[in-house]
Amino acid sequence: YTQDALNEVVALGHKEGMQMAFHAIGDGAVEQCVTAVEYAQRLYPEKDLSGSTVELSMMGESFIRAENVQYVQFKNLEVTKGNSHGIELVNCHHTLVAGCSFTDLGQRAVVVGTISSAYENINTGANGGSDNTIESCDIKRTGQGGVYLGGGNRFTLTPGNNCVKNCDFEDFSVTKRTYSPAVAIVGCGNTVYRNKMYNAPHMAISYDGNDHTIFGNEIFNVCTETSDDGAIY
Repeated sequence: YTQDALNEVVALGHKEGMQMAFHAIGDGAVEQCVTAVEYAQRLYPEKDLSGSTVELSMMGESFIRAENVQYVQFKNLEVTKGNSHGIELVNCHHTLVAGCSFTDLGQRAVVVGTISSAYENINTGANGGSDNTIESCDIKRTGQGGVYLGGGNRFTLTPGNNCVKNCDFEDFSVTKRTYSPAVAIVGCGNTVYRNKMYNAPHMAISYDGNDHTIFGNEIFNVCTETSDDGAIY
């Protein structure tokens, strides 16, 4: 593609409300794609921004990070407008996150453990601790998923007994459109139940490991932009 030709294709797709995807190799190709997106946004702005309020977060770290703590409760907090996670719990036990609101976050609302794609870390629970509960929280407009739920050990079949229950997840894959589920479960023996999950381009729940329990969740309007996919995957 020449720059003009790519501009035309991207602008047409943007005008029709399509989510545009690119495969680019090299700095020049990436710059060409960025230029095409900028052109499309100038030509067909999504809405009139006059009179709008623009909010810019400069916070690059999680609002709360707890490590190696026990029997701590985080209740009725409003966590909003950050570039990272809301709450991180690393190697924690018997902690509770309840009745909290998480909105407009760059990454996830709650991380139980340490996010990693290494199978050894996933199989041993990703430093998720045990007996932690995320309960009755509202999670909306997060960039890269809702909750990452580690815990337990797949090799020894030791359960983590961590759970996510009675939470409302909406629009939880704003910036990372795939593999950003409402709940990602890893390790062994964790539970996700009676949650409401909706309005996302890809999956609602992902799981790796053994002996997890998933039941009673209401899931709708997901997998809207992808194929080879499932609400629970």
